[in-house]
Amino acid sequence: MDPDKCAFLFGEVPTGVDPEDPAHRAMLLTQAHGSEDDEETGRLRVMLAQQILDDDPPEVWQTANRLVADGMDHRTALTQLAVAITPVLLDAVSRGGDLDRESYLARLERLPLPTTEQILSALGDTAQIHGPLDLDELDRLAAERLGVSLEDPVIRELFEHAGDWLTDEGGPLALLAGDVVAHVESLTAGIVLTHRLTEAEQRSGMLHAGVDLVGFQRRGGLQQPSGAEIVTTIRDSGALFWIGHEDWLAD
Repeated sequence: MDPDKCAFLFGEVPTGVDPEDPAHRAMLLTQAHGSEDDEETGRLRVMLAQQILDDDPPEVWQTANRLVADGMDHRTALTQLAVAITPVLLDAVSRGGDLDRESYLARLERLPLPTTEQILSALGDTAQIHGPLDLDELDRLAAERLGVSLEDPVIRELFEHAGDWLTDEGGPLALLAGDVVAHVESLTAGIVLTHRLTEAEQRSGMLHAGVDLVGFQRRGGLQQPSGAEIVTTIRDSGALFWIGHEDWLAD
């Protein structure tokens, strides 16, 4: 086995383990590139490893070398190869035919695609710079920032997953009515919100961060005027409360 290919795919192979053995190969790939619960990911790795070892098509190994030469680690490079082959595989399955070699090679040539971290950063920075804007416009501007096209279904899917994470509860972005996206911290910077304190809140020392205080719900590091930390807690009902030092709501 080519030692360079072996090092790229498996790293250091333990004594007594044979990368030529399919069972050992799958185990080595998992150890070298991380374990996932998704069986499809494991099968993709095995398929790519076979293509690299067989040099069929040779462009797979050539692309891997190009990505590594550009400073990419082996695990990320293999993930990039998986991103390239995934839509080609799905297309082959839907057609009930073989892989479209021309399409596959074209996707390999377009690598590297932006990583999830780069897409998250581009979306977050764009929302922060431009203020509340339409979701499609946010995607367009962020894609332009990264130099990629949303016409590519893989890029579109990556953006959708990143957007879901960013707008999830506790994320830095909020999806408002009309599919408008806002960067929460920027939108709420310098705001003053009021809340009518209830007797129950005074007695318990727990302040309900409800609708009237929603602008602060995703802001971390809240402090009292004394500098004491305000602790956030979520009840079984899903309601969010703030807790300060003893008698902080007494006055």
